[in-house]
Amino acid sequence: MSKHLIDLIDIRKSYGTEDALKRINLYIRDGEFLTLLGPSGCGKTTLLRLIAGFTMPTEGRVLIDGKDVSAIPPYKRRVNTVFQKYALFPHLNVYDNVAFGLKIQKLPKDEIDRRVNEMLELVNLKGYGKRWIEQLSGGQQQRVAIARALALNPKVLFFDEPTSALDPELTGEVLKVIKSLAETKMTMVIVTHEMEFARNISDRIIFMDKGVIAVQGTPEEVFQSEHTRMREFLGKLKH
Repeated sequence: MSKHLIDLIDIRKSYGTEDALKRINLYIRDGEFLTLLGPSGCGKTTLLRLIAGFTMPTEGRVLIDGKDVSAIPPYKRRVNTVFQKYALFPHLNVYDNVAFGLKIQKLPKDEIDRRVNEMLELVNLKGYGKRWIEQLSGGQQQRVAIARALALNPKVLFFDEPTSALDPELTGEVLKVIKSLAETKMTMVIVTHEMEFARNISDRIIFMDKGVIAVQGTPEEVFQSEHTRMREFLGKLKH
């Protein structure tokens, strides 16, 4: 069994008098593909943001590789996030978007060039480096966002509903890239409503409800769960 790469210990996150997360204890193994499911407002995105360092826990600790990173900023955590909205720089071409973080790290030009071209090939965008962002489809833009995240060689890659803004054909493009990354055994956590994708690709699924982990297990265990809120959630997605 692979080691724990991330551990959340007694995590609580409050906004005013409201608890967005309530006493979360969770581990993520090295090389695991973990899917977070649940209705809007259940705490999924808050959980991702907390591990990534975009928000701090009210109580509890976040460990990465056994080190407490609860107070460490995102750029020091070796994790990266692909958001629902692509967050690309429209004034930069594809190459420079992917190279952005590498240039901040002041890597040698040859190394930047090698990594950018490798990442573009990985997301099936070889030869697109000189194109402007506005020339790309939504699916292509999201793949550029994935390439940019991967270029920094993160230990963990997070996806926060990466296909929710895309039509079905473009959704398929992006999910195909994520599936190919999963096959490399990169550690990934995804928030998604793509149920078939979650069922087929996930090592483990967590269903959240009202700031707590309500159900967790293998895809088979979770989709067969008799938990009332889980059944309601799946029922709504079918209609």
